[in-house]
Amino acid sequence: MARSTTIIALVQTLVVIGGFVAVGVVLKAAGYPENPMWVRWNPAAVFLRHYGGWLLLVPIIWTYCAGATLRNDDSRF
Repeated sequence: MARSTTIIALVQTLVVIGGFVAVGVVLKAAGYPENPMWVRWNPAAVFLRHYGGWLLLVPIIWTYCAGATLRNDDSRF
């Protein structure tokens, strides 16, 4: 069970990092830091670009809770 938990946490982490990098690449390719008047940046993409690193807390907290449950044989979570 611990092996599958580790694999799922690794996949979640890679998806978050990949998405963060992909959003950054697309925004930079479109000229993000400069603000041309004819371009309206998607607020969700800009938010993910600025605060996407915080999404790494989801797999970290999930892995901690899963590990604590496996260690204690307690299913409170």
